[in-house]
Amino acid sequence: MAMALLAHLACGKGIWGPRLIVVPTGVKLDWETEFLKWCPAFKILAYLGSANGRGFKSLQDEEMKFLMLDETHLIKKLEVSEMSDLVELRPLMYFLMPHIFQSHQEFKGWFSNSR
Repeated sequence: MAMALLAHLACGKGIWGPRLIVVPTGVKLDWETEFLKWCPAFKILAYLGSANGRGFKSLQDEEMKFLMLDETHLIKKLEVSEMSDLVELRPLMYFLMPHIFQSHQEFKGWFSNSR
């Protein structure tokens, strides 16, 4: 569905991007393969790296038209009592907004049950 939407916007509406799709490492190759198969006209720049190595110099000058997350199950099913979900959610949030989610302790405080 995500690729169909992006293809419709590009080919039907002339909105080609740029777009950022954030996916778990384990499915990155699947996303690339599917884009090459179903949307071969799309230019793909795959990035994989550590949190400290994310300079995103090629993306800093771009105004993103779309942001997609292939991690929404973590957000939709988040129960603050389940620390494993917080452990998985915090890196995603830091990836998207590093200036807000810098402190792991502060992040835990925001979503703890002790309020």
